[in-house]
Amino acid sequence: MKQKIIIFTCVICIILFSSYSMGKVNNSIIINTKGNIANPIIKLNSDIPIRITNQNRKGTYNFQINNYEQNKITDVNIKYNLEIIFNYTKYNSIKLYKDNQEIKLKNNKTEDFILQKNDIQQENYKLEIEYNNEITEDIVEDIQIKLHWTQI
Repeated sequence: MKQKIIIFTCVICIILFSSYSMGKVNNSIIINTKGNIANPIIKLNSDIPIRITNQNRKGTYNFQINNYEQNKITDVNIKYNLEIIFNYTKYNSIKLYKDNQEIKLKNNKTEDFILQKNDIQQENYKLEIEYNNEITEDIVEDIQIKLHWTQI
């Protein structure tokens, strides 16, 4: 009899101290929401292409970046930078200006800029190019401007 009490006590202790549960609990939560998807807008509007020749060795390319189109403004803040891709050996000087202030390029990229949501913004840029070597070939599309952006 004493042995049955010890076994019964051991079984009860094992059941109480084990992670096995005799009951089950199931909770369910249903959440219904409605919302609009954010509409990011960033546009690069450019000037006519420039032509650098033996007679005209300097050119200025104007372009704008804005956060709107027609009657819509971006719904999110946008962080962007510009990358200027060109052949270093061909050009004597390439300078980038934002609103008539020179922007320093680091590894051919600008620092990050932010376009604010719900506020019409247009940022004006000017790229000045000077070519000092003898021009023996057409250099159209030799310089690229890349716009990198993310929503924030």
